[in-house]
Amino acid sequence: MDSSPLKITVAGKINDPNFQRCLLVAQTIEEEHYGEVTLESLHFFETQWDEYLRKTANRLKGLFYDHQDSPLVIVNDKEYVGN
Repeated sequence: MDSSPLKITVAGKINDPNFQRCLLVAQTIEEEHYGEVTLESLHFFETQWDEYLRKTANRLKGLFYDHQDSPLVIVNDKEYVGN
């Protein structure tokens, strides 16, 4: 069994209330599962966000191409969760 922690990445536009809510949920999960879950939060302004989405879709393919809105949640740098 892999003993490395589960990594949750929450990325989004810094002024988006949905991003802030997702980040709060992920922080709670990280606190409740200390040592088992790590959190990476990526905050973007509008133009930065568009570039990040484009690069992420090109790198990870699949469902990432259809993702348009903030936030974006990814597990272990490859598994699409959604928003």
